Amino acid sequence: MADAIEKAEKLSSYDAVLIAEGAQEAKSKEQYILAWQTIIDSGLVWELQGWFGRTAESLIEQGHCTDPREKSRQDQLVQLSGLAPFEVVLAKQLWPGLEKKMTVAQQADYFRRKWANLPEMARLASLHRQENGGGS
Repeated sequence: MADAIEKAEKLSSYDAVLIAEGAQEAKSKEQYILAWQTIIDSGLVWELQGWFGRTAESLIEQGHCTDPREKSRQDQLVQLSGLAPFEVVLAKQLWPGLEKKMTVAQQADYFRRKWANLPEMARLASLHRQENGGGS
């Protein structure tokens, strides 16, 4: 949602923080979400008071905002594990919460080893690759 809004309107980090904090009223719910997405994208949200980060995490979990760090982590998991992107998504659903306990490299190794022990998953992955011309 924030991507579509961002094309129509840009907020400075200053205005975004004021809106997120409630010191400046948002013109709409979309602008409120845009304010949060702006400070998440800039990384500023993780440097402010703790409640900013907790609120950002909640908005991300609810699907209102996205975490640019997650895309990077996802790309690293794909590269290190040797799994296709959709396999990494499935692995994260099968074994949730590992990102809080393991480094990216440890998580990739764990996924690779677990995936190899799931014959049905390997079969489905093979079928998916064949249907998509050998790609992911």
